[in-house]
Amino acid sequence: MDIVRTDDSRFDGIGWEKSEATTSATLAVRFNQDSDLYKDVNVRRALQMAVDNAVVLELGFDGQGSVAENHHVCPIHPEYAKLPPLVVDPAKAKEMIYSGRFYSAQDCYEMGLVQKVVSGDESVIEYAQKIASRYAKGAAVALAMAKKSINKGMECSIEEGLIIEAQSMSLCFASEDQTIGMRTFLEEGSGKAKFTGK
Repeated sequence: MDIVRTDDSRFDGIGWEKSEATTSATLAVRFNQDSDLYKDVNVRRALQMAVDNAVVLELGFDGQGSVAENHHVCPIHPEYAKLPPLVVDPAKAKEMIYSGRFYSAQDCYEMGLVQKVVSGDESVIEYAQKIASRYAKGAAVALAMAKKSINKGMECSIEEGLIIEAQSMSLCFASEDQTIGMRTFLEEGSGKAKFTGK
Protein backbone atom coordinates (compact mmCIF):
# COMPACT_ATOMS: atom_id res chain seq x y z
CA MET A 1 0.00 0.00 0.00
CA ASP A 2 1.28 3.46 -0.92
CA ILE A 3 0.58 6.45 1.30
CA VAL A 4 0.65 9.89 -0.29
CA ARG A 5 -0.10 13.43 0.84
CA THR A 6 -3.78 14.28 0.43
CA ASP A 7 -2.94 17.83 -0.64
CA ASP A 8 -0.64 16.71 -3.48
CA SER A 9 -2.16 18.27 -6.63
CA ARG A 10 -0.28 15.89 -8.96
CA PHE A 11 -3.06 13.34 -8.57
CA ASP A 12 -5.93 15.70 -9.39
CA GLY A 13 -5.66 15.15 -13.14
CA ILE A 14 -6.04 11.36 -13.05
CA GLY A 15 -9.32 11.30 -11.18
CA TRP A 16 -8.17 9.67 -7.97
CA GLU A 17 -10.44 10.22 -5.01
CA LYS A 18 -8.60 11.58 -1.99
CA SER A 19 -9.41 10.42 1.50
CA GLU A 20 -8.11 11.00 5.00
CA ALA A 21 -8.25 9.00 8.22
CA THR A 22 -7.64 10.29 11.73
CA THR A 23 -5.59 7.81 13.73
CA SER A 24 -3.93 7.70 17.12
CA ALA A 25 -0.51 6.95 15.68
CA THR A 26 2.09 9.03 17.51
CA LEU A 27 5.79 9.68 17.39
CA ALA A 28 7.28 10.22 20.85
CA VAL A 29 10.70 11.45 21.93
CA ARG A 30 11.30 11.01 25.64
CA PHE A 31 13.96 12.18 28.07
CA ASN A 32 16.14 9.43 29.52
CA GLN A 33 15.61 10.20 33.19
CA ASP A 34 18.27 7.67 34.14
CA SER A 35 20.79 10.06 32.63
CA ASP A 36 22.25 12.71 34.95
CA LEU A 37 21.60 15.29 32.21
CA TYR A 38 17.83 14.89 32.46
CA LYS A 39 17.26 14.11 36.14
CA ASP A 40 16.68 17.79 36.87
CA VAL A 41 13.00 18.54 36.21
CA ASN A 42 13.85 22.16 35.41
CA VAL A 43 16.11 21.05 32.58
CA ARG A 44 13.29 18.96 31.15
CA ARG A 45 10.84 21.86 31.48
CA ALA A 46 13.31 24.23 29.85
CA LEU A 47 13.88 21.93 26.89
CA GLN A 48 10.12 21.65 26.39
CA MET A 49 9.85 25.46 26.40
CA ALA A 50 12.61 25.66 23.80
CA VAL A 51 10.81 23.39 21.32
CA ASP A 52 7.96 24.52 19.08
CA ASN A 53 6.03 21.34 18.30
CA ALA A 54 4.47 22.92 15.21
CA VAL A 55 7.96 23.34 13.75
CA VAL A 56 8.86 19.77 14.71
CA LEU A 57 5.76 18.51 12.88
CA GLU A 58 6.59 20.57 9.79
CA LEU A 59 10.23 19.44 9.66
CA GLY A 60 9.70 15.84 10.69
CA PHE A 61 6.43 14.93 9.00
CA ASP A 62 5.88 17.66 6.44
CA GLY A 63 3.15 19.26 8.55
CA GLN A 64 0.85 16.24 8.23
CA GLY A 65 -1.04 15.46 11.44
CA SER A 66 -1.79 17.29 14.67
CA VAL A 67 0.67 19.31 16.71
CA ALA A 68 1.87 17.35 19.74
CA GLU A 69 0.63 18.32 23.21
CA ASN A 70 3.26 16.33 25.16
CA HIS A 71 0.93 13.72 26.59
CA HIS A 72 -0.38 10.32 25.50
CA VAL A 73 -4.12 10.83 25.01
CA CYS A 74 -4.89 11.65 21.38
CA PRO A 75 -7.79 13.89 20.29
CA ILE A 76 -9.92 10.97 19.05
CA HIS A 77 -9.81 9.24 22.44
CA PRO A 78 -13.10 9.58 24.39
CA GLU A 79 -11.23 10.73 27.52
CA TYR A 80 -9.26 13.41 25.67
CA ALA A 81 -9.37 16.91 27.14
CA LYS A 82 -7.87 19.93 25.46
CA LEU A 83 -5.05 21.43 27.52
CA PRO A 84 -3.82 25.02 27.40
CA PRO A 85 -1.27 25.66 24.63
CA LEU A 86 2.28 24.76 25.51
CA VAL A 87 4.49 27.71 26.37
CA VAL A 88 7.24 28.18 23.78
CA ASP A 89 9.82 30.63 25.10
CA PRO A 90 13.41 29.92 23.99
CA ALA A 91 14.75 32.95 25.90
CA LYS A 92 13.24 31.70 29.16
CA ALA A 93 14.44 28.19 28.38
CA LYS A 94 18.01 29.49 28.06
CA GLU A 95 17.72 31.31 31.37
CA MET A 96 16.48 28.15 33.10
CA ILE A 97 19.25 25.97 31.68
CA TYR A 98 22.09 28.50 32.05
CA SER A 99 21.25 29.44 35.63
CA GLY A 100 20.68 25.92 36.93
CA ARG A 101 18.49 27.39 39.66
CA PHE A 102 15.50 25.68 41.19
CA TYR A 103 12.12 27.01 40.04
CA SER A 104 9.33 26.92 42.57
CA ALA A 105 5.70 26.10 41.88
CA GLN A 106 4.95 29.83 41.99
CA ASP A 107 7.68 30.49 39.41
CA CYS A 108 6.13 27.88 37.14
CA TYR A 109 2.70 29.43 37.63
CA GLU A 110 4.00 32.86 36.61
CA MET A 111 5.63 31.35 33.51
CA GLY A 112 2.35 29.74 32.48
CA LEU A 113 3.56 26.18 32.98
CA VAL A 114 0.81 25.41 35.51
CA GLN A 115 -2.69 26.84 36.01
CA LYS A 116 -2.97 26.65 39.78
CA VAL A 117 -0.61 26.43 42.75
CA VAL A 118 -1.88 24.65 45.84
CA SER A 119 -0.08 25.78 48.97
CA GLY A 120 0.12 24.87 52.65
CA ASP A 121 -1.50 21.69 53.89
CA GLU A 122 -4.08 21.61 51.09
CA SER A 123 -4.00 18.40 49.05
CA VAL A 124 -3.75 18.72 45.28
CA ILE A 125 -6.17 15.80 44.91
CA GLU A 126 -8.66 17.31 47.36
CA TYR A 127 -8.48 20.66 45.58
CA ALA A 128 -9.07 19.00 42.19
CA GLN A 129 -12.02 17.06 43.61
CA LYS A 130 -13.48 20.26 45.02
CA ILE A 131 -13.32 21.94 41.61
CA ALA A 132 -14.73 18.84 39.87
CA SER A 133 -17.64 18.60 42.31
CA ARG A 134 -18.55 22.21 41.59
CA TYR A 135 -18.62 21.51 37.86
CA ALA A 136 -20.62 18.31 38.46
CA LYS A 137 -23.42 20.41 39.97
CA GLY A 138 -23.50 22.72 36.96
CA ALA A 139 -25.45 22.59 33.73
CA ALA A 140 -23.88 19.51 32.16
CA VAL A 141 -25.16 20.15 28.64
CA ALA A 142 -23.88 23.74 28.62
CA LEU A 143 -20.50 22.70 30.03
CA ALA A 144 -20.18 19.93 27.43
CA MET A 145 -21.06 22.31 24.61
CA ALA A 146 -18.64 24.94 25.91
CA LYS A 147 -15.85 22.34 26.00
CA LYS A 148 -16.69 21.16 22.50
CA SER A 149 -16.89 24.70 21.09
CA ILE A 150 -13.52 25.68 22.58
CA ASN A 151 -11.72 22.48 21.57
CA LYS A 152 -13.10 22.32 18.04
CA GLY A 153 -13.03 26.09 17.56
CA MET A 154 -9.27 26.18 18.01
CA GLU A 155 -8.79 23.80 15.10
CA CYS A 156 -11.12 25.15 12.44
CA SER A 157 -11.97 28.20 10.35
CA ILE A 158 -14.16 31.06 11.58
CA GLU A 159 -17.02 29.82 9.41
CA GLU A 160 -16.82 26.31 10.86
CA GLY A 161 -16.50 27.75 14.36
CA LEU A 162 -19.71 29.74 13.94
CA ILE A 163 -21.54 26.60 12.85
CA ILE A 164 -20.27 24.72 15.92
CA GLU A 165 -21.34 27.62 18.13
CA ALA A 166 -24.83 27.74 16.59
CA GLN A 167 -25.27 23.98 17.00
CA SER A 168 -24.11 24.16 20.62
CA MET A 169 -26.48 27.02 21.40
CA SER A 170 -29.40 25.08 19.88
CA LEU A 171 -28.66 22.04 22.03
CA CYS A 172 -28.34 24.20 25.14
CA PHE A 173 -31.66 25.96 24.55
CA ALA A 174 -33.36 22.60 23.97
CA SER A 175 -32.15 21.27 27.33
CA GLU A 176 -34.10 20.93 30.56
CA ASP A 177 -31.31 22.78 32.36
CA GLN A 178 -31.87 25.87 30.20
CA THR A 179 -35.47 26.11 31.39
CA ILE A 180 -34.44 25.58 35.01
CA GLY A 181 -31.58 28.06 34.80
CA MET A 182 -33.58 30.82 33.12
CA ARG A 183 -36.56 30.47 35.44
CA THR A 184 -34.42 30.37 38.58
CA PHE A 185 -32.35 33.34 37.47
CA LEU A 186 -35.48 35.46 36.89
CA GLU A 187 -37.20 34.38 40.11
CA GLU A 188 -34.32 33.98 42.58
CA GLY A 189 -31.20 35.49 41.03
CA SER A 190 -27.83 34.13 39.97
CA GLY A 191 -26.29 30.94 41.36
CA LYS A 192 -29.47 29.41 42.81
CA ALA A 193 -30.39 26.91 40.10
CA LYS A 194 -30.32 23.16 40.77
CA PHE A 195 -29.57 21.52 37.44
CA THR A 196 -30.51 18.00 36.39
CA GLY A 197 -27.84 17.52 33.74
CA LYS A 198 -30.47 16.99 31.04
